[in-house]
Amino acid sequence: MIQQTLAQRIAEAAEHACSERRRLAADPHRPLYHFLPPANWMNDPNGLIQWRGQYHLFHQCNPEHPCFGDMHWGHARSPDLIHWIELPVALAPMPGAADHFDCFSGCAVDDAGVPTLIYTGISHYPTSGGRYPVPVDAQVQCIATGDDDLIAWQHAATQNEGQP
Repeated sequence: MIQQTLAQRIAEAAEHACSERRRLAADPHRPLYHFLPPANWMNDPNGLIQWRGQYHLFHQCNPEHPCFGDMHWGHARSPDLIHWIELPVALAPMPGAADHFDCFSGCAVDDAGVPTLIYTGISHYPTSGGRYPVPVDAQVQCIATGDDDLIAWQHAATQNEGQP
């Protein structure tokens, strides 16, 4: 059920990104040689990996709003680090999972031939006083493994107990 929800959330983010890309495509101030998502919030790059002769850039993003919040991981691919092709969102917060609210910083690694994203999921926020600071016990280390094209990602089960 979580994977079905993940697919739905990624499809919704992609649909919104496509409509924003069309709307902003003619903006003469958009950079030509630096990666920039089609619209909305982009935060720190989290995983740069060379995979099968292509560079892949993962980054925090809010695909639906031009402000911080609802952190997903955007994904782009490049043959030369200049020309970028945006790919579907790689990670989205999953209700009921360790990354229930946000997918924060991490990295991309080649784990013995398996593309793997390691990131900090935010499982809950304080019940009063706003979202920040994030309680330490809400920050959970999460793992997702990808297919050979780095398009479809499977969230691994994560637990607070026993994690370093």
